[in-house]
Amino acid sequence: KHEGVKYSCNQCEYKAVRHYSLTMHKQSVHEGIMYACNLCDFQASKKAYVKNHELTKHEGLKYSCNKCQFQATQKSGLKLHKQSQHEGLKYPCNQCDYQAKQPSNLRTHQKAKHESVKYSCTKCDYQTEWPYGMSKHKKSKSCLQ
Repeated sequence: KHEGVKYSCNQCEYKAVRHYSLTMHKQSVHEGIMYACNLCDFQASKKAYVKNHELTKHEGLKYSCNKCQFQATQKSGLKLHKQSQHEGLKYPCNQCDYQAKQPSNLRTHQKAKHESVKYSCTKCDYQTEWPYGMSKHKKSKSCLQ
């Protein structure tokens, strides 16, 4: 995974293959440099993220699936959709029988089930294994926020 790593951050454990990646990391993480959307309060650590935000949120750009009604705001989202929904691509867990439709779901599963990662509410005693569960909890009226 880290083959060819040439550049290490002198302020944390981050490592990069390209000097540009290290520079962007330092600017966004350690120097707090952010780029802002001219149309709303959105900010991002990269200009490309702001451009994508503007295209999808303010200009209505959508990537449509040619096999169903699904629409994505990013090309990568459409690609993942096609692979998981129409091509049957699965990402198997190497520790149990679980199979995810997306790599991010596999990572979430592994953290929750095999690494015992828990998300704790800062306002009450609520804990969950799932990031979505915490997000839902924080929006609910059951939290003492």
